[in-house]
Amino acid sequence: MDRQLLSRNSHLQKSTTSKTASAFGPIDDHKNWPIFLLNQVSVFLSGQKILSDLNLKIHRGDFVFISGPTGAGKTTLLRFLYGELPSYRGEYLAQMNHQNHSQGKELFLARIYQDLKVFHDRSLKDNLMLAYDPSVYQSRAEFLEQAIDYCQLFNMEKDFHRSLDHLSGGGRQKVAIIRTLLGRPDILIADEPTSNLDRQSSIKLFEVLSHLNQKKRMTVIWATHNYEFVRNFSGRLIQMEQGKFVYQM
Repeated sequence: MDRQLLSRNSHLQKSTTSKTASAFGPIDDHKNWPIFLLNQVSVFLSGQKILSDLNLKIHRGDFVFISGPTGAGKTTLLRFLYGELPSYRGEYLAQMNHQNHSQGKELFLARIYQDLKVFHDRSLKDNLMLAYDPSVYQSRAEFLEQAIDYCQLFNMEKDFHRSLDHLSGGGRQKVAIIRTLLGRPDILIADEPTSNLDRQSSIKLFEVLSHLNQKKRMTVIWATHNYEFVRNFSGRLIQMEQGKFVYQM
């Protein structure tokens, strides 16, 4: 699992314009402070503009769907939010920690890749153990208990000790999802997390993430090309085409 610690100032990037982060106005609302703020941001890769004039505000506890066809720029946007694409113009602020709100605890961001990054020759359990963090769990036993709970939710408990070689693409995707959730992230970036899942498993994933969003205030940013699927769920919706936002609600 790719687990990234993001503190209040660790992801504060300087604008290439003369303006500063203060252009966004005050960000001291403890109940709903923003995590990501983009103002007329364009993102570049190898000198080529790939995202254009993006305006976006995501708060703690938001559930955001980013929809659009293949090549619309969804994955690029997620990579930018994750901090992998530092070349941009415009105003950008990622404010990941607020001492008065999170009681001094920094927020953790994790993501589910399109490339699942699982070990096919290891067991499901071994793959999940990669997410074990003694600073998050009181004990290994507590971690394994939650791992089994998630496996049961996704009908994977029978495969707990089996190699991933025996699983379908959908099964391996479930392993990647469970492993990420076991990290107990505060912010989850998911890039096409249902691409290999059947409809029932996709609905189950939404139900699980919706529960974590409502009960734990986990912020979810979910990119998908399947607009017809996500339009049935509650959450903010952003549609992208050719590196631009064409619709936000």
